[in-house]
Amino acid sequence: MQVDSINIRSDNLFEMIGMVKKGLPVDAFYRLRKKLGLSEKALAEVIHISKRTLTRRKQDGRLSSAESERVLRLARLFDKAVNVFAGREDIAAKWFKEPARGLGSQTPLAFSETELGAQQVHTLLVRIEHGVFPG
Repeated sequence: MQVDSINIRSDNLFEMIGMVKKGLPVDAFYRLRKKLGLSEKALAEVIHISKRTLTRRKQDGRLSSAESERVLRLARLFDKAVNVFAGREDIAAKWFKEPARGLGSQTPLAFSETELGAQQVHTLLVRIEHGVFPG
């Protein structure tokens, strides 16, 4: 498994789960922030990390397991969007920030804050990939 947007690679699912439990490097947060073109504050809100906690994470060098899971979830969705939009990271980043009709006119970024919402974002990306646009 590989998650290009945060430069995480693993030979197997069990290793990836172990990485998440241990906590991803805080650098994963900043790589994702750059890819999405968001401010530190904006991504922290989506990932649910307070400014104070983020400062501590920078010092520790690792995210918590829950934060890691949320970063990984969003990074995987971003990678899927890049794939759907023919490798265009700029279009994928823009798509995440614009209201989507298939998500009740909410942005994919906002919808991705929860696991259920992220599943809907993934479903929408698959529909776009196959040319089935939401009504």
